[in-house]
Amino acid sequence: MSVTRIRSLTVGRLAVAGALALVAPLAAQEGPAPQMILVHQETVEPAMLEQYVQTSKDFFALVAANRETMPTFQVEAFQTDEYEFVYAMPLANFAQMDVLMGEFMAMGASGNEEWQKAMEAGAGTTRKIDEYVVVYRTDLSYQPAEPRLKPEEIAAYRWDFYYLKSDKAQDAEALAKDVAALYREKGIQDGFAIFQAALGADLPYLVVSIPGKSPADIESRRGEIAAKLGDAWGPFQKRINEVTRSYTSKYAWARPDLSLAAPAAEE
Repeated sequence: MSVTRIRSLTVGRLAVAGALALVAPLAAQEGPAPQMILVHQETVEPAMLEQYVQTSKDFFALVAANRETMPTFQVEAFQTDEYEFVYAMPLANFAQMDVLMGEFMAMGASGNEEWQKAMEAGAGTTRKIDEYVVVYRTDLSYQPAEPRLKPEEIAAYRWDFYYLKSDKAQDAEALAKDVAALYREKGIQDGFAIFQAALGADLPYLVVSIPGKSPADIESRRGEIAAKLGDAWGPFQKRINEVTRSYTSKYAWARPDLSLAAPAAEE
């Protein structure tokens, strides 16, 4: 990750206005404010993978050493099975994207030679960049009373992307709540988190994140859960098909070596 790869943080006012129209009703609901996350995704040239990882580590070391210039930047990193590196940055609001961009620009203008070297070393290692904002929908997610895994046991995730028909977003939300209720009724010990895309391409869509020890562990549990749900799942699958225009999935692994905690969490 580098300043040359994050220029698209500046987004159009119309796009933000559309995203605010989605987030505002959620903020009006009772309970904590919805957690927004800026997702910066870089698809790496396979032949440049080793160089990419090293320059990214150098980048984060420089940020950590220059916290006075970049005081708010924090990120949690993941690597997918498709040569993608996904960086999740929590946002208090949409205005914080401008703050982050300002910090990157200030670092670039500081004249730091190591920073410039890191930027040059990272050039050409990626072939595609995507950015989008998602909202963590706790009201659609499922957290079992007694989870199968402890947080420290989670090392991998399955991300299911459900691209919705334009007029079926509300139906999809109702469906997600019903799936959570079914899981609760059947005593399923594996939870899932749902994120709603608020800004980016190919809207609307939901992302279902399923944690596990490994991809093999997740797949094994999917089979066991299907057996436990039995015939009850049939109507739900039919409803999924009715609201979805396309679907993809991928596996991701946590990359703590490419992550950076907030300054207060580091002390």
